[in-house]
Amino acid sequence: MFRLIIFILVITPLVSVKTIAPHKITVTKPVTKDSIQIPVNPSGNYLEQRQAILNKRNNFRQLLYRASNAENQKKILDSAGKYLSETIVSDLIPHWYGTLWSFEGYTEIPKQGTIACGYFVSTVLQHAGFNLNRYKMAQQNPECEVLTLHQQPDYIIFKAETPAALSDSVKLTLKEGLYIFGKENHVGFMLYQKGQVYLIHSNYQVPAALVKPELLQDSGILQTPPYIFFGEISTNHKLIKQWLSNQPIVVVLPENGK
Repeated sequence: MFRLIIFILVITPLVSVKTIAPHKITVTKPVTKDSIQIPVNPSGNYLEQRQAILNKRNNFRQLLYRASNAENQKKILDSAGKYLSETIVSDLIPHWYGTLWSFEGYTEIPKQGTIACGYFVSTVLQHAGFNLNRYKMAQQNPECEVLTLHQQPDYIIFKAETPAALSDSVKLTLKEGLYIFGKENHVGFMLYQKGQVYLIHSNYQVPAALVKPELLQDSGILQTPPYIFFGEISTNHKLIKQWLSNQPIVVVLPENGK
């Protein structure tokens, strides 16, 4: 299958390639814990919040069905995507913070047992109402997991010399929203919101290997220059339509089918 991949090379200082016009990059200031501006403490009952998401999804589905034209449909899909991003980050994921990581972990109950990075992503999405096989998705390589959600033949790959440079490139290139990110043998969520870029993932780094949020520019998993690629979630209208209609998400497999 032909696949168009857009590379954006990020070297300190940032170098513009194709889609990025030259920008002045300011030096990132040291970051403190106060810089985490997303909810980190859980609230409410997890099962009740899952049901509330399904109820809200039904409301959006009815609005989309009654939309009179393409412009109104776009507005509804934009609103549904924004809601989905906010409720995943604010209502579901905080329950998972502190859940221990292990390579073979697959718990579906926050803070009970352990969870690997791929299972964290697929389980949270399933609990948010996506009709997907969390086991099958989590067992794929990071590129296949990203493509499963992105669902387009072209996606952007970044290469960064530093996490700070990668964060700057994301801000210059991507729209604010919730994404899946993949690198080498690791996946997680990336949130670009209110000018800040976060990684939310089941972090394998010791001594504190657990589910946590962190600013991308401070991420320890990105200290060595990696290739990192992103798939759209909340800004992906095709995916949002599948969520609204409860359509099964087809898991992308490696080209050899294994």
